[in-house]
Amino acid sequence: MADLTAARSRSSIKAAWERLKPRYAGTPYADIPSLQAPYAPGKLQPAFIQDGLNMVNFVRYLADLPADIEADASLNAIAQHGAVLLHAAGKLDHRPQRPADMEADFYETGYRSASTSNLAKGYRTLHEAVIGYMDDSDPRNIGKVGHRRWILSPQLKKAGFGFAGSYSTISVTDRSRESLFVYDAIPYPARGPFPLQFFHPRQVWSISLNPEIYKTPDPALASITLRHPASGRVWTIGRQDKDMLSGAYGNVSAVMYAGSPAIVFRPDLTADDSGVLFADGSLFEVTVEGLEKTDGSAATLQYEVEFFDLDRTPVGIFLNGREVRLTPDPLTADGRVLVPMRPLFAQFGAEVAWDRASGTIYAALGDRSLQLPAGGKEARVTETDGERTIALDVPAQIRGGTTYVPIGFAAQLFGLHAAWNPEAWRVELTQLEG
Repeated sequence: MADLTAARSRSSIKAAWERLKPRYAGTPYADIPSLQAPYAPGKLQPAFIQDGLNMVNFVRYLADLPADIEADASLNAIAQHGAVLLHAAGKLDHRPQRPADMEADFYETGYRSASTSNLAKGYRTLHEAVIGYMDDSDPRNIGKVGHRRWILSPQLKKAGFGFAGSYSTISVTDRSRESLFVYDAIPYPARGPFPLQFFHPRQVWSISLNPEIYKTPDPALASITLRHPASGRVWTIGRQDKDMLSGAYGNVSAVMYAGSPAIVFRPDLTADDSGVLFADGSLFEVTVEGLEKTDGSAATLQYEVEFFDLDRTPVGIFLNGREVRLTPDPLTADGRVLVPMRPLFAQFGAEVAWDRASGTIYAALGDRSLQLPAGGKEARVTETDGERTIALDVPAQIRGGTTYVPIGFAAQLFGLHAAWNPEAWRVELTQLEG
């Protein structure tokens, strides 16, 4: 049994994207389907299917789930029948009627696909359809986000893909995963770093709850608070928010898609908010109250989401001409570069500790010691010849359990000169003489 933790970083997400992003640009078909009697399912190009499968695995990686889904040949064949059936029916329908000119065996196989799969129309590729399923923010789907929840199913191991004309199907109701993993909830967008390219401001947020840990929430009690610390904006969302088109929305879905209940929500944003709040480095804090565990105890769920630009190279940190690789990655906020304090300080032999009770960060630097309140803008340094304070141009921040400090503060503490190289998108640290 593996314990899933938010081990993803900007760099690891970028690496996963480079490995899994779509590459095939040819025809979808290895064998063209017949879309009229006598109907034939045809067969898709393996590379066309692979792009769809890779997109499923990438969004699962974003959600901190096992990204090892396999395309199953038998499921592909059934899904292909389903796509042809939908084309013959002329509409998206999980229970399509049998066309008069379609043989019973073909229809039964196609119906098996249509009734148990995610369905889409109008996408040119399978990977585009997967992105559409993950959106699920239209009025018909926003209350349940069922397509998304099936793709993010903890039990999923095998999938099947079909494509015919403008219709596509994906079988994601498999529950054959044998290895178990520990999770409390599956948020989307997920905890920690999340690429802007895979979430837009009008998209609905969702949290699938592990039914072994949480009871299905009472809609009257569950409430969501979404905070954007940089702007001071706060939204409180509950079942009273019912704008399915573009405004505030909140709902508890008791329908057990993929075996779990879910909370779905969306803040009410103005057009001006979108560009400001959803930008590289934007941090949101999510708090869900009114939950109850299976043992009857009250519970609160809290996590952070940090959006970043997938196309932007992470800030590089160079010390005396040598790159210092930090995990997690440095980030930007309010026009400043923030670095993870513990791994950077370790480069100089310093040890860092966090006192949760007092909210204070401590560091031991040889014959010096440092105290820094989390969120504070002044650090107190104690040395053999007395004490001094060092000002921070932006406060220290704790994100996902990691303390970040502005690079200028670290440079001053260790007697370094910090220079920003905008063309290379990096900070160059050099030792000051004397």
